[in-house]
Amino acid sequence: MHLEDDDILHNLSNQDISSSKLQTMSEHVWRTWRNVCISHTIPEKIYNNSHFDIVMESRPLLNTLNFTTEKTGKPISTGRFFIWYDSPNKIEYLRQFGFEFQDYLSDYDKVQCNVDRLAQVTELIKEIGDNENYIKKIYKDTKDARMHNQEVFNKLSETYKYNINSWLSEQINRSYNSEKAHG
Repeated sequence: MHLEDDDILHNLSNQDISSSKLQTMSEHVWRTWRNVCISHTIPEKIYNNSHFDIVMESRPLLNTLNFTTEKTGKPISTGRFFIWYDSPNKIEYLRQFGFEFQDYLSDYDKVQCNVDRLAQVTELIKEIGDNENYIKKIYKDTKDARMHNQEVFNKLSETYKYNINSWLSEQINRSYNSEKAHG
């Protein structure tokens, strides 16, 4: 029994793993009305059968890098609680965009030492996993922040889509007008 979508499972299980790395960005699957890379799909069955996300960002050891990927975006976009291992002070970086993380149990985010930060993340995951009622309390305590973050994510996504579409239209019109003028 597996919880992955059949097309994703088929795609991943048929990949050549001699490179020791699954191709989740270059491999695509059809969703709703377009092809999306596997990494950008929301695993609905997995989400429906799990309590929270554990996010391991791409560059956690670079203490000065503010780099956030779809790995962090997925739980934010779906209103899920998550614990992440990333470079320190990620909360302050994400707050610049309007996200909130009160009651997220994220004291580990301020720990500068990567080994100590990872130990705190691991301990928190174990603590939650050992107490079935703890995640219920966490979900109740973080509900307002999770819903707020989901709204912020949606607004930022719409703004980005509008800005990129506006920019593209401007470039097309500029090119068209330039050709027409030099015609």
